[in-house]
Amino acid sequence: MLTFRTEYSIHLRYLKGLALFVRAEQLPFPPFIGLDVLDDVLGEFKIEHVAWHTGSGMFLCQATVDRKSLSLAVVKRTLKKVGWSEVHEAREVG
Repeated sequence: MLTFRTEYSIHLRYLKGLALFVRAEQLPFPPFIGLDVLDDVLGEFKIEHVAWHTGSGMFLCQATVDRKSLSLAVVKRTLKKVGWSEVHEAREVG
């Protein structure tokens, strides 16, 4: 079965700022803008941007998720359980 390497980047708005989380997966089809993804922790999110990265041979997908009622500690702990990693350099507080 043919699969497509895909990395999701989620710009997540939390109680006091913005954080970026990433996770890689294999999809049975190429991702596309507008694709609704159902995640075990985040729930449903919609792909806003898709790009093909030649160097890594994978699709890069971006989406934005609002979790303004949650602290960053809760968000990180929850997402880590299902394979999401924070990109610390991208964190914005305020």
